[in-house]
Amino acid sequence: NPADSASRGLSAVQLKESNWLKGPNFLWQPSLPRERQMVGEVEATDPELRKTHVHTVRTEE
Repeated sequence: NPADSASRGLSAVQLKESNWLKGPNFLWQPSLPRERQMVGEVEATDPELRKTHVHTVRTEE
């Protein structure tokens, strides 16, 4: 688990070379995979259902 690297006594050099600081390789690709995952429907009466607000911005040159 990359998250454990910081707590396992790695030296600064080892920590710098690990993927703990840079994250997984797919984040460094020019574009993210366009895989779609199907998710089930959520019942309106689900006790864990909460209202959220999502704001997105798209810019073009």
